[in-house]
Amino acid sequence: MLKTASNKSTALLSLDMQFDSLSQYFDTDLKHGLVEVLEAVDSLDAVSLDAYMTQHHSGLRMLAAQPEDVIQCHADQAERLGMLLDKMAEYYEHVIVDMPRRVDPYHLPVLERASRVVVVVQQTLGHIRDAARMIQIFENYGVGKSQLMVVANRYNKDATITIDDMSRALHDLDIEVIPSDFQTVAESIDLGIPMHEHARSSSVTKALLQLETKLGGNSAETSKGFLQKAFTNILRKGQWSRA
Repeated sequence: MLKTASNKSTALLSLDMQFDSLSQYFDTDLKHGLVEVLEAVDSLDAVSLDAYMTQHHSGLRMLAAQPEDVIQCHADQAERLGMLLDKMAEYYEHVIVDMPRRVDPYHLPVLERASRVVVVVQQTLGHIRDAARMIQIFENYGVGKSQLMVVANRYNKDATITIDDMSRALHDLDIEVIPSDFQTVAESIDLGIPMHEHARSSSVTKALLQLETKLGGNSAETSKGFLQKAFTNILRKGQWSRA
């Protein structure tokens, strides 16, 4: 029997192979890169996987590509990525996957296992068109409408494009909103301090807490495992689903 990590831990996996933003957001240096972990995935158990992860003081575990990581052919790594996701789901209560703005064979293991897919969009025609296209791509890959959630980031109630306009353009999906507070959020990112610590009373923080609860998490008011960064995909232990 494997000695597993705490079932109350949350893991964040970034699949962007070109940019290492995760360490900046949390003001930390990643101990290991994603490629290194993929190469060792066959032998990983709970203890060794947790050793590869970088732990934030909140308890969040993080894994992302490092600048020197280069994958010549993403499709060749898809099977290993699927194995890594399965092991992460076994050892952590929540697994959040931050994907880049594309879907290719390398990313398919994420969509095959996702219980919720969160599409973050802003109130501009260009963003909405891109989001509509992404939703269509997700659906073509078998993601059901009930798995999709749209989040309007930097929401402005006085904007020309309303939430109703956005919903009609985005397959009539319900839309959650994160209000605009650019200065406070920029400070949080630049300092590498999560919003819940940097500006607990901010309207953005309150909206993120509500979003976290709707995605099945525990509010940061009672748990230090709060993640302030808006994310693209959330995977939950024991709830892999395929449309």
